[in-house]
Amino acid sequence: MLKPLDKSTGLFPISLSEGEVHHFDLNENLTGKQLGQYEIISELGQGAAGRVFLAWHQRLHRHCALKILSPNAHFTKDQLIEQFKTEGQATASLVHQNIVTTHFLGEFDGYHFLEMEFLPGGSLAQYLADKNRATPVKALYWCNQIAKALGHAHSRGILHRDLKPSNVFLTTDQSIKVGDFGLACRIEDQQQQSYVIAGTPGFIAPELFLGQLPTTASDIYSLGITLFTLLTGQRPFEGRTLEELVMQRNAMPLPMIMEFCPDLPIEIASCLDRLTADNPLERPANGMAAALLIESVLGKTRDMEMLMHEAFHMQHQVKWSPHEQGYQIVMQLANGRTQKVNIAAKDTLQHQAVVQIYSICCPSNPTYYPAALKLNSELAHGGIGLIEHDGVSHFILQNTYPRGTVDPEEIRESVMEIAMHADRIEKLLTGQDEN
Repeated sequence: MLKPLDKSTGLFPISLSEGEVHHFDLNENLTGKQLGQYEIISELGQGAAGRVFLAWHQRLHRHCALKILSPNAHFTKDQLIEQFKTEGQATASLVHQNIVTTHFLGEFDGYHFLEMEFLPGGSLAQYLADKNRATPVKALYWCNQIAKALGHAHSRGILHRDLKPSNVFLTTDQSIKVGDFGLACRIEDQQQQSYVIAGTPGFIAPELFLGQLPTTASDIYSLGITLFTLLTGQRPFEGRTLEELVMQRNAMPLPMIMEFCPDLPIEIASCLDRLTADNPLERPANGMAAALLIESVLGKTRDMEMLMHEAFHMQHQVKWSPHEQGYQIVMQLANGRTQKVNIAAKDTLQHQAVVQIYSICCPSNPTYYPAALKLNSELAHGGIGLIEHDGVSHFILQNTYPRGTVDPEEIRESVMEIAMHADRIEKLLTGQDEN
């Protein structure tokens, strides 16, 4: 058993950020409080040493997230401030699309705080509370971005040490950003530090219980447990204290993912096994290696939803949503008109899996046939066909791609071409803007 940190507190040398009793001043209501240039609006959450608030930056006229150091946490003031500064310095040095941006580290009226970008999508923990679990491909898609964030940190000599769903946040376009580097440390400093286990029960790599120092592979194990949690909606081990967790880990191996998700593709199960291998040498060595592994699996298992996210996550003029057997996109065209485009995964008569992209132009009035045939001969992208829609035959402009090789860029460009030319055909034949 680990010895207490000191006899007066009886605290173990472990920083547990959830599942333990927190020593914050939970009764202090900061809503409406003015901290310098920040007006606190509401509380977003709390962690091991601080509380996070939605705030309004009065000088810059924007929302932000303020992480405020809890004045009553059960450590000395100097220890808390030093750890808080470490977090601020670590995150400020990491500029990456999948890492929460830290804007400012400051102090006002005795409150030490970090100003960070506000992500209204909430955390993956909140997503799981609402949805229970993620689809396999969505879970992989998110973990691939987490791995890239870790890879960026690892390349700069920084370990996260507390990766878990509550520290990963969703953007409005369903991408993710890793935050809360409160337990981060520099790899080069490990040999000079006393042995202290840091992290959250259930996400801590097993070698740390044996007295080994944390490494990039320790972060990868936490990534694997995060993937397990996204796939199943629960953690593999539920020990709330260090002792309970060690007993569970010693008594049993990591549960088999197929027991929870019997229909999970074998490639994803194998990927998870590698990320959570007991031997750190059998895991991907760092975040970038993990990203390459996950990307290789995504290439075999990705679904239409992930293709849609990848194709349109930065296209603000595009609005898409599930529709019938696929997805429907509403395009805002430069001429002020709109056009709906449909995307569906289908099998051809030759049993080939294809992605069909099409847009309804107008009813196939026989008087339009000559003009439609002429237009069809002039098209460089796609072709005019017929479809039954609401019991009426319609002209459509369509194109198809092999599902196994189509990439997001092809889908994006095809949708834009189909929308533009289908609208042109509709306007030439009918003069209307109905589709």
